[in-house]
Amino acid sequence: MKKLTTTLILLSFSVCPLLAQDEEGHSDIEFSYVGGAIEVEPGGEGFVFEGEFGEGPFANSASEPGFASEPEEGLGINPNNIIGFNLLDSLFYWDGTQFTSPGDASITIAGVGGAADTVVSASTGVQLPSFVTPANLVGQADDGGDFHTDLDFTMSDGAPVGGYGLLMSLSTDDPAGIADSDPLGIFLNFGGLDEAAFEAGVEAFGAVVPEPSSLMLVGLSLLGIGFLRRKR
Repeated sequence: MKKLTTTLILLSFSVCPLLAQDEEGHSDIEFSYVGGAIEVEPGGEGFVFEGEFGEGPFANSASEPGFASEPEEGLGINPNNIIGFNLLDSLFYWDGTQFTSPGDASITIAGVGGAADTVVSASTGVQLPSFVTPANLVGQADDGGDFHTDLDFTMSDGAPVGGYGLLMSLSTDDPAGIADSDPLGIFLNFGGLDEAAFEAGVEAFGAVVPEPSSLMLVGLSLLGIGFLRRKR
């Protein structure tokens, strides 16, 4: 049954192609497999990745940051692997000066690969992907391990202006048992929050995103070296 379900997922991806063309000025979350786990490359703001909702008729829509793992960039994953996303918390809302409740505001992440839409609000909490009954999927690599796609985010009507944060990690269906990525944050500007207030929110959200385990190990190593030096 699992094999049949996986085949159906693959067919869904082939019917609805997910490999997106790069756009000028479009930002991506880049990742690859390193040491048996998904490793996300830090961006300009560390592990918080920015996006912005549109204007006019597209004011409630966003499709960045995208997700990419391209061999030509020295990345890439295993052929035909599917990537999913774990939502690790409810929706964060930055009103320009502080984090507070988003009220009734919610962000809908359009379902791909046969998955239903995923709604993130003040009360949704943890939401995990499924590769059997499709849920919370990002996309699928091609036969050469090239992965590049976007998720479509839609803001609910009547949401207040501000920055909206999604705390997540990435998963894969790779049969080798590749571990999930460390947490990362997506922070979206809705309604034209001014740049200074938005960047303050990005920095504040950075404090919410847990430090990657690899950096924690480096920090512990440095503490150990310092301790040994003091003993000597």
